[in-house]
Amino acid sequence: MSRSRVSLLILVLAAVAANGGGVPDTRDPRPQLAVRVEIDTSYYRHYLRGGFDTLRSLVQDTIAVLLKRRFGFINWGPGSPAPAETVVVRWRRQSPKPMSPIQLEFALAGKSRDAAPVVSPFEEWAEINERMSRPGEQRPGAVRRAWLQELDTILEARGGEIVAQVVGRVPLNADVAVMQDYLQGVVQVRANEIEAAEEPAPEFRIRALIVDPGPVASLSTVGRGELFFTRCGSQVGTAYYVCHLERLRYRNQTLLIPQDTAAVALIRRARLDSTALYVWAYTSAWLKLAAGGAIYDPRP
Repeated sequence: MSRSRVSLLILVLAAVAANGGGVPDTRDPRPQLAVRVEIDTSYYRHYLRGGFDTLRSLVQDTIAVLLKRRFGFINWGPGSPAPAETVVVRWRRQSPKPMSPIQLEFALAGKSRDAAPVVSPFEEWAEINERMSRPGEQRPGAVRRAWLQELDTILEARGGEIVAQVVGRVPLNADVAVMQDYLQGVVQVRANEIEAAEEPAPEFRIRALIVDPGPVASLSTVGRGELFFTRCGSQVGTAYYVCHLERLRYRNQTLLIPQDTAAVALIRRARLDSTALYVWAYTSAWLKLAAGGAIYDPRP
């Protein structure tokens, strides 16, 4: 190990120890989330008649598996007690007008909901009408198969937004040690614990109470802020992520680090209290979709 790596490891270990990391953390870092499917449209109810509830049940199971494969930093199990937060996946008409297109929404229901849902076009009325006119298509299983490819396409295209605006709004059950002098953070999570790909590595967001003593005591301030950490890599010796502070969101401003020297000075002199850790960007280590719509887990 090079001298620079040894020096960084010493800094990391010191930061973790100062953050109370000397005691092994046995918590699952993944927060729990439930999933609820809502199909708020009469189109499919009309075509499927008595099979509508079966479709909803099939889609509920499919969505749960897809989300687990895409967003492994969440514990999607039912759990006990029941999860306090729920991801709602909703099919709905774009407007009340007749023959309005169907859109798909991903939203967070619960105390962590503080961002707009992610909305994507899903099906035009003409597509629904044409498909449902073909023999054998007016069955729940056929609709589920038709939806699966479009669902996976949307999750692939909008996955980053779904992380930032929906599933990533619930904090991890993990600590972070901010090395303020070095503008770095030690995220006390390992890649295998959140099923994250090596490349691109995840990025993290910290919400904190920033207690700024100011240049002089009379100018001291307290305010909420967000610190965004990128360029994360697993540190040899701990396997924790060591990340670089890229920007600070504070007092309705987004300040780039290290370009904004005033922001750098603030970070280095302030005290960070009541920190909460969130995933900001994420790629799953093991998502695959088999031919014919069979979803499987490729790990041994």
